[in-house]
Amino acid sequence: MDTRELPAPLATRRLYLRPCDGDAAAALQALMAHEDEWREWQLLRATLAAEPETTRAWIIEREGRPLGAIALMGIIDACAETGFMVLAAERRAGHASEALDAVMRYAFEDLRIHRLAAATLAGNPAPGRLLARRGFQREGLLRGACPDGDRHLDCVLYARLASDPPPDLPQYLTQYLTPDLTQYLTLTPASDPCGAASSRHPSRRSGGRPAS
Repeated sequence: MDTRELPAPLATRRLYLRPCDGDAAAALQALMAHEDEWREWQLLRATLAAEPETTRAWIIEREGRPLGAIALMGIIDACAETGFMVLAAERRAGHASEALDAVMRYAFEDLRIHRLAAATLAGNPAPGRLLARRGFQREGLLRGACPDGDRHLDCVLYARLASDPPPDLPQYLTQYLTPDLTQYLTLTPASDPCGAASSRHPSRRSGGRPAS
């Protein structure tokens, strides 16, 4: 039996990031009602299952209710990728941005990550705008890099370095950051953290699965 520890939970003013195990994943899946939610979830889960030893994953909760998921993937040589998804009914409320802030804090300060990348579907610009607001820079187009059933979709690659200038510090994080941490806006394994079938991304270093 796999006895590796799950990552520590993370918290912000509104959200609780619960380490992603089978029960937490099942609770989130039970609330999915839209095709795009399932597609984003399956893309994220496939990446989590491909390299579980280098993955940290959480279910995003608010007041005990699951509303999305977020992960760090491919954590090797001070580099990592992030991906996230939020239920359609919970979007446009700042949940993804708040969760990403917390995971960035964990990545840059706890794991000492140097480069954090993310990929978004080229046809869905909203996640890219969110990433840009959180200090990520667009680096280019990855043609046919993201498998989706029998298709391979184009993705846009974003990345942020630990040394990049931070965007404005969100108010909800000020109570968690000590003065020596405010130089960054930082804001995060198991055999299969969310019970997914194994699937490997064509380029682990290219930015991972698309963020929702």
